[in-house]
Amino acid sequence: LTQDQIDRCFHFGGDGTFEILDVPGKGKRERTLNAYILLGLGRFLSSAERTFTDDEAREVCERAGCYDSANHAATMKEKGSDLSGDKSKGWTITSIGLKRAAQLLKDNAAA
Repeated sequence: LTQDQIDRCFHFGGDGTFEILDVPGKGKRERTLNAYILLGLGRFLSSAERTFTDDEAREVCERAGCYDSANHAATMKEKGSDLSGDKSKGWTITSIGLKRAAQLLKDNAAA
C-alpha cells in the first residue's frame, strides 16, 4: 500500500486515533462489511492491534450511512473469513481480512 492509498480512506491523529473517511461498496450490505474490515485495518495500522468492538464498528457504519438495523445481523453472517469473533466478544480482522482491506484501498484509489 502507498501512503496516498491509505490517506484516501483514513485520517490518523497523532495520538493513535483514526477516522475512516470513505467506506467503498455498492449497497448497505457490502459497505457494512467493508466498514468492519476497514476498522480492523485502521486499528492494525494505528496500533498493531487487530481487535475492535461491535459498538465501534456500528458507529463507523452509522457515520458512513450504511447501518441497516433491520438487516445488520444477517449481513454480519456473511463476513466470511475476513473477521473472526462476534457481536458480544468483539471482532478480530484476520490475515485474509487484512489482504482484502488492502485491496479495498487500492481499488478505491484507482477509482
